[in-house]
Amino acid sequence: MFSIFLSLIFGILVGIICGLIPGIHPNLVNTLLLAFVMKTSINPLFLLVFIVSVSLTNVVVNFIPSVFVGVPEAGTELSILPAHKMLIRGAGPEAIRLFMLGCVGAVLFSSTLISASVFIIPKILPFLEKYVWVIIALISVFLMLKDRRISFFIFLLAGTVGVLSSKLPISQNLVLFPLLSGMFGMSTLILSMQKQEKIPRQDKKIVVSKNTIYNSVIKGSFACLLTSLLPGISASAAAMLVSASSTESFLISVGSIQVINMFFSFLMLWLIGKGRSGSAVAIKQIVDVGITEIKLIIIIAVLSTLISVIITFKLSKFFAKYVEKINYRILTIFIMTVLTTLVIILTGPYGLLLFATCTCLGLLPPLLKIRRVHLMGALIIPTILYFLGI
Repeated sequence: MFSIFLSLIFGILVGIICGLIPGIHPNLVNTLLLAFVMKTSINPLFLLVFIVSVSLTNVVVNFIPSVFVGVPEAGTELSILPAHKMLIRGAGPEAIRLFMLGCVGAVLFSSTLISASVFIIPKILPFLEKYVWVIIALISVFLMLKDRRISFFIFLLAGTVGVLSSKLPISQNLVLFPLLSGMFGMSTLILSMQKQEKIPRQDKKIVVSKNTIYNSVIKGSFACLLTSLLPGISASAAAMLVSASSTESFLISVGSIQVINMFFSFLMLWLIGKGRSGSAVAIKQIVDVGITEIKLIIIIAVLSTLISVIITFKLSKFFAKYVEKINYRILTIFIMTVLTTLVIILTGPYGLLLFATCTCLGLLPPLLKIRRVHLMGALIIPTILYFLGI
């Protein structure tokens, strides 16, 4: 029991590091861990606890750089712009709080959703797998029809970049870093620097009704079925489908989707024997997941999420205390420099080329006055082509 506790604490600490430092993803940690495990005889359950705690902690903590730095992880890419706007309005910590509300709400609601999914998913999955590309395409068309016609071109252009990026000599564990950081991170930083924005005192409070919180969590929890069962649909894209009415509702939904999506990726190991995330695949390689393991996973996932929420809230106050004292232009240039350096170190010249291309692409939606959700074509079109066998 004590060893499991140590694995949990160590996993949370590593998850915090992964969440705060752009480019250090749990999949990278899992790859190194599996290489190490091959030479040792560590109890697989300790490794399971470590992987689950790293994954859930990263999901929660990585919203901090999304708000204060403008660097996205997969799933939070579309939340950068609304969260950044709240930061400029002096409500950066409030953006974090809304996201945390979604995370906690997801934990509370997950027991009901998971119980129902145990019976529903195995029955509908064969149908979904057969027509998944049709469903993804219809969702994409629906989002584009709600915007200007030029959005179709942006979607296809992003999809072309997504397809070509998979051909580059870059590790598949890292290729999303330059792609997403360019489209949603660097482009946002460039636009904000052009506007000469200043970060005000982070003391603005936002009041959100209980009904908004409940509705956003419930909608987000059900929307996570899209992200769990339909590859290519990210948490923020799913949140836009169900909670586009307000920034507050959107951020709460993103939080709930992110957490339950990770829960479901582990649950799928037990239900269908397939991993729906890098962490789930890593667990599958070290242990056979049965009812005992899935119970342990759920307990560790809940504990990791709740502890991470508390830590993230404390960290957000720390960042908010000092971010207003820094010259925003200097901070932006520093972040852009660090981001570019990380891209070069982690992905080399090809990653830098992809990063630059995606940065230019990421500038188009704001300039054309359309939504950035259409840039998700970079993930959706390769997914559709995969299921079509192309």
